[in-house]
Amino acid sequence: MAKVDADHLASGNGYEPQRENNFYLSITGLSPDFDFVMLALRNITIPGHKTEGVVINWGNSFRKVSGGVTLEDMPLKCRDMVDKDVRKCLLKWYWKVYDPYTGKKGLCSDYKKVGEILLFAPDGSSNERVCGLQGIWPTGEPPTALTMDSQNPLDMDISLCVDKALWDLT
Repeated sequence: MAKVDADHLASGNGYEPQRENNFYLSITGLSPDFDFVMLALRNITIPGHKTEGVVINWGNSFRKVSGGVTLEDMPLKCRDMVDKDVRKCLLKWYWKVYDPYTGKKGLCSDYKKVGEILLFAPDGSSNERVCGLQGIWPTGEPPTALTMDSQNPLDMDISLCVDKALWDLT
């Protein structure tokens, strides 16, 4: 007989769903001011790997095998705060990549950082899941869209390039 009820979900026997708002992004090596950027974080998309296909032709047919692997950028959205200058912190990091005042490009050893995204249980306890991030850097300045038709908080979208995103499976 098929199981048609949901008695197993969130019961004393486990199956606690991961909530999408129970996460924290940590980036090592930025100024201490960057901690408040994480408190202003609204959402983030953990990048995923994508394997390109290589076509091998032979006779009248072909086969595909795995080719190069790419990693998507990591979009990030956070609120700008009046008393905590989130924008300034993001700009200072990007200006290590490219300084618009001098036109100079930075050294990757100065702007690439490491970090992790930590997913945790709703009560903040164990069952943590960790995605390690290597080679993180902002690809641009956060654009600013303003309107007189709203009093909503000002959001900033920024894209972070990531060299590696590795889930800890231990």
